[in-house]
Amino acid sequence: MTQTVYTGAYLPVVTGDTATWGTKLNTETFVTFDAAIGGIASQTLTNADVTLSATQSGAMILTLNGTLTGNRNVTTSKQGICVVENNTSGNYTVTYTNGVGASVVVPRGVATVVASDSSNGCFQVGAYQLPANVALTGTLSVGGATTLTRAVSLGAQAALTEISTPSAPSSGSINIYGYAGDYLASQTPGGVQRLHGKDPSYQRATSGSGTLTPSTGVVRWHVKMVAGGGGGGNGSSGNGQQGGTTSLGSWTAIGGNGGQAASGNGGAGGNGGSNGTGILIERFPGQAGSSILLGGGSNFSAMGGNSRIGGGAPSINYSGAVAGITNTGGGGGGQLSIGTGAGSGGGGGEYVEFQISNPTALSFAVGAGGSGGGLGADGGSGSILVIEYYS
Repeated sequence: MTQTVYTGAYLPVVTGDTATWGTKLNTETFVTFDAAIGGIASQTLTNADVTLSATQSGAMILTLNGTLTGNRNVTTSKQGICVVENNTSGNYTVTYTNGVGASVVVPRGVATVVASDSSNGCFQVGAYQLPANVALTGTLSVGGATTLTRAVSLGAQAALTEISTPSAPSSGSINIYGYAGDYLASQTPGGVQRLHGKDPSYQRATSGSGTLTPSTGVVRWHVKMVAGGGGGGNGSSGNGQQGGTTSLGSWTAIGGNGGQAASGNGGAGGNGGSNGTGILIERFPGQAGSSILLGGGSNFSAMGGNSRIGGGAPSINYSGAVAGITNTGGGGGGQLSIGTGAGSGGGGGEYVEFQISNPTALSFAVGAGGSGGGLGADGGSGSILVIEYYS
């Protein structure tokens, strides 16, 4: 019997096959052509690779079903064009091959047009979008050697359904899944979870000490913090005290120096402080407080130094020394001593701004404002602002 090269259809023998060729055409040619043009075959995949039968290989459309327990190969004897539909479940891949040359990875939930021949292997011609009533409920795994060269279009009614956070993927892969009903989440092999489309959140510490813990899904902290301002000095006696240090983990901002009694300037915030593993964006020392000397009078005060945020006590005030503004690290005002001069204002607290990638829980302390000496005013307390980013 003679057969065609690509479909294996029967060819009647000229002057031969007496009284049999008609039946053979019906059963071995027309049926073969019908399958090659519009036939549908199916194969269930589970825990092993599969070699398709001649009948399955000859169909125009191959539908793959089943729950995968690992990456699977499907081997065909097909030469020509076919459509491979991957309707399997499970976070694994299906590779369509004829055993020679190139092969095609068919993503889960995608129908791919494949051209194949016995010399070069299999090649993807195109891919169809998902039907409108299909919902993605699992995870999409992209192998490390795979390059995404085109966008995948979901049907109008397709949905990415929320699932619980999966286990971290293997090296070279990434998990993509719905999270908390409103966000698209991704997860790296290291287990870092990112929420896409979620606006930043904020944490603020204004006093005392404790621990700041990243919110779920946060991948980066942008931190702004200022130390306490120094207290103002008294006109005749009593220096202001230095403001307290503000810290988060290994980052510190140094408090402003206290104002001096009778004369001199309140010192600027220190330039010290240690940097951790994050990116230091900027660091600004506080401004020095001012002083005035008077031969007489009463109820005058000297200006406290500003921090990067501001908040220093205002200049000469007839109602006595004014405190630095709370949570700005501004220096407190110095107080006049009648007939001798005025104590200087306290220095502003140091300001530090930095970033931390993949933050963990860190201890913090907010520097208190330094106490004023005598009638000198207290410095403003420090603060910590943490801006949390999710992608």
